[in-house]
Amino acid sequence: MTPASPAAGRSRAGSPAPLVVILGPTGAGKSALALDLALALKGGLISADAMQVYRGFDLGTAKPDAATRARVRHELVDMADPRHDFSAGDFVRAADRAVSRLREEGLRPIMVGGTGFYIRAFLRGLFPGPRRSESLRERLRARAGSHGPAYLLRMLARLDPDSADRLGAGDTQRVIRALEVVLLSGETLSRQLARDGGGIWERPERYDAVKIGVHVEKARLVARLEVRAQVFFDAGLVEEVRRLLAAGIPPTANAFKGIGYRESLAVVRGEYSEAEARRRTVIATRQYAKRQMTWFRRESNLHWLAGDEPGENMTRAALAIISQAG
Repeated sequence: MTPASPAAGRSRAGSPAPLVVILGPTGAGKSALALDLALALKGGLISADAMQVYRGFDLGTAKPDAATRARVRHELVDMADPRHDFSAGDFVRAADRAVSRLREEGLRPIMVGGTGFYIRAFLRGLFPGPRRSESLRERLRARAGSHGPAYLLRMLARLDPDSADRLGAGDTQRVIRALEVVLLSGETLSRQLARDGGGIWERPERYDAVKIGVHVEKARLVARLEVRAQVFFDAGLVEEVRRLLAAGIPPTANAFKGIGYRESLAVVRGEYSEAEARRRTVIATRQYAKRQMTWFRRESNLHWLAGDEPGENMTRAALAIISQAG
């Protein structure tokens, strides 16, 4: 495909060309579009996927294979040890470095992924709260292990009821972060966000970016997601989980909370049959895609493209949008 102008990392005026951000629900076709754009624009891809960052977690994350990564530069894939949590703050710092590296090498940075909070945090920045404390987090995780995740939510309800109201007991990572903020700073996360102007939705964007969303008609997306889940299991997702556990990745690792991984972990533990794990993975993936669309509908200045279109048509439309943006 003929590259759109400008093709690489500079705009017509000589300043850095706008970042390209491709987002949308899982299974919509973001990765294929981003790959086409990277080839057309002399670009490099920055993964905005909370699971692809972890080494060894391959089958259930639709991680690009070696051949794809040989064709186009991929950043923020396989960069984190799954024994340790990779936070939104870690992502923002790593993505900033990736943008600089790509531009220095004359490549157009193209961010692609479905982890909306990561993309929003990258574009608008995180609030300046206290840095995380691994020792405190370990103590909180130990309490959750002894008393159950609901214990932490009740603890948060006493210290920061507003944050507790918007979080669920199952969202352990964010509950721990909210507790960490209030315990380390003496001020609630909700109060700090309010003082910060409402948080990451109201801040000006840190980068000049052209944002393209990929959506698919609901019935077609559901069918894609069902096939996608079955492909993961047929490829050996349960066996991948067994290998990860044998390699010393603890079952409590945040990476095992990913859809497909938590269900496969239950198979290994004897809690589910593989058929039940497949069924639950399909349901969880549908629910996640719905939450993703709810999040992305709040995104400003977003150009939506139909993922039902043949690939060439969608790529052509995206290149036209990017060209108009500079």
